Amino acid sequence: MGKTIQLHGIVLCTHNVGEADRFAIILTKEQGKLPIRAYGVRKLSSRKGGSFLPLQEVNILARESSSGLQVVSSSLAQSSMETLGLNSFLLGTQCANILLSMLEDNHPVPEIFSLTKKYLNSCREGEVSSLLPFSIQLLNILGLLPTQTDHAIYAHLSSEEILYTQNILVRGEMCSSIPKQEAMGISYLCDKIISENGSRNIASANLTNEICSKLCN
Repeated sequence: MGKTIQLHGIVLCTHNVGEADRFAIILTKEQGKLPIRAYGVRKLSSRKGGSFLPLQEVNILARESSSGLQVVSSSLAQSSMETLGLNSFLLGTQCANILLSMLEDNHPVPEIFSLTKKYLNSCREGEVSSLLPFSIQLLNILGLLPTQTDHAIYAHLSSEEILYTQNILVRGEMCSSIPKQEAMGISYLCDKIISENGSRNIASANLTNEICSKLCN
């Protein structure tokens, strides 16, 4: 029997498997992005089903096996007790899609876990209406977007976009906002970097972004 490990994670996506199982990709503080399988979680009698849904923060006891990690027990973290509204769920889904595309498996980056947790909590509290603050900070942590806004990569941004980006990078603001028409340059820059460095197509992001935009207006 494989050893058991304690994990604190955020569910990025799930897929139903067989008659009662659920396969998930989770972002953990301890081991980064991981695949894990919860057996029997979709049975009506299961106590684990409610803690294995997308964007939930969970505490997991997992067992290593020849076929990968398996859930022994799990529980919702306190921060996930409050549900996400529709707009917040769509923003969170975009956030998860970017992480699935940009992060390698089994490569822990505690700063990214903390950033994701902070962003999703801000979504739950209704404090954010854009994915941009998360994207800017994520790309900065990954070394793909410099902190110094006098860098050549920012040369084509407006002064408003430079100030907006500075506030996010220096102060770690999630609630900083800028009119959509004034953020086209920094939005395009982030989308371009993600497209060039991501490992999977995020085709659904454009549709989700359009829905979010309509809900916010």
